[in-house]
Amino acid sequence: NENFGNAAAEALCFGTPVVLSNGVGLAAATSAAGAGWICDASVDGIRAAVDTAFNDPQEAKMRGKRGQDWAERTLSWQASALKTMAIYQSFAKARM
Repeated sequence: NENFGNAAAEALCFGTPVVLSNGVGLAAATSAAGAGWICDASVDGIRAAVDTAFNDPQEAKMRGKRGQDWAERTLSWQASALKTMAIYQSFAKARM
């Protein structure tokens, strides 16, 4: 269940690293981008991830920057427009 997926995406856009449970749809992309910490959806899992994030501010800053770079490449208006255009072009080619 993904209750706050948009909040996580918005945080990444602003360079804020995120702590997500492994059940959040954005978790795989966040992990691949090195943009945050992924944990089990349990009190202990969340506590450990948040402790890790707060105890290493330099790492948090680097993950925030990687998240912002990933979001710019993936979630920006320009990236969305290019993806949409590619989909329309593939439909147009399929009809020819």
